[in-house]
Amino acid sequence: MPPFVLPVFLALVILNNALSFSTLILINSHHNHTALRSTILATFATRLPPDTSLLFVVGVPELDACFTPHLNETSHILTVPVTDLYRNNIMKLLSFFQHYNTIHKHISKHATFDYVVKLDDDTYIDPAALISSLPTPPQTLYRGLSFTGVPVRSVKHKVSS
Repeated sequence: MPPFVLPVFLALVILNNALSFSTLILINSHHNHTALRSTILATFATRLPPDTSLLFVVGVPELDACFTPHLNETSHILTVPVTDLYRNNIMKLLSFFQHYNTIHKHISKHATFDYVVKLDDDTYIDPAALISSLPTPPQTLYRGLSFTGVPVRSVKHKVSS
């Protein structure tokens, strides 16, 4: 069986220009994906380098016109006023940036972040390797990575190996 290619895209955005940098790992998630968020918090989130913060961005099941964004600092979840549908993922990201100035002081001691790393909740990274690969001083960059491997599937799955 040929190797499976899993595309993993990391978007890195520069937010200021400092010699030592701080990083926000922004993870797009669905409001029902509690198991995926718990797995991330129990795995790579426990090994975040200094000056690195993690935040999940979720939408709402149904949009209420009176809804305002809110941050749950304990669970690292920012809920934005966007209906949580796949087709609205970009709107969740844009909503994060729209509300960034009001929430950043709650997720980090830094006035701002030098890099924002955007992931999905089904992506697992080695945070130290990722952070050490970022250029100093920070610069604008966009990265997309592809990994090869065999997918892990249930034996009940039609294409299991």
